[in-house]
Amino acid sequence: MDARILQALDLMESRMDRDLNVDALAAEVGLSLFHFHRLFARSVGETPAEYLRRIRIDGAALRLRWTREPVGTVAGALGYTSQAAFTRAFRERYGVTPLQFRKDSRLWPPLPVDGRLHHAATERNAPSYRCVARRFFGSLKFVPQRWRTFVDELPEFVRSLSLGPCIGLVYDDPRFTPPEQIRYDCCLVIGDGDLNADAIRLARSNLREFRTRPGRYVCQPHHGGYIDVGKSYSRLLDHWIASSSYSLTEDPALEWYETPPLAGPTGVLDIVLMLPVR
Repeated sequence: MDARILQALDLMESRMDRDLNVDALAAEVGLSLFHFHRLFARSVGETPAEYLRRIRIDGAALRLRWTREPVGTVAGALGYTSQAAFTRAFRERYGVTPLQFRKDSRLWPPLPVDGRLHHAATERNAPSYRCVARRFFGSLKFVPQRWRTFVDELPEFVRSLSLGPCIGLVYDDPRFTPPEQIRYDCCLVIGDGDLNADAIRLARSNLREFRTRPGRYVCQPHHGGYIDVGKSYSRLLDHWIASSSYSLTEDPALEWYETPPLAGPTGVLDIVLMLPVR
């Protein structure tokens, strides 16, 4: 992916509370508006305006579900200058108003949790991890294959900076976001080596530098196949967070790989799911 499109994705996702102008965004990443639209649509499958509108509304769905913020606060936090405009955009995507979405649990049903998922949730304060990340779009059922692609195609100059741990970043809830639009980043935690001169080399391998959010996380171990990871998320979200005094932040969830994603027996993973909370 072009380095300028990777930069644009980061800018959009970090500035959702602002009134972003696509013309100004194109100029900020050094592209004409025409070439920005062309490159962005080719890389992401949506125009910049469509992408920004979608991630804002999907981010709103998460906040409506997992925080106690008033609807007007959610709207303002995602760049909407009026609650009426926010309600129209939300209804266009989900078919209901934000308040109806929050109240109707049938729109976000918990996944079944069986007796094998017996681990208790824990809390931890985590530092900010410096990573090299690769963005993937698509169903979460393809996450194991994404990791194989990520690991196999890592350039040597990135491997030389590796500290070992791998982190997956999950931005979307598959109950709200269509499978083909779900965002997932495969990340390798790296040391303090200088990457400023390598941004273009990183982008040629569809990579970018990223830092995770420092702070408090609620954690849930998951051992087994990725196909069942949704049940662990459901235990953590629907059965722990929902009954706690915590709210999720707007940051992505972390999947901390206790063992490298490709090191264990086929289909068996040891992951700690980490949800950012306040």
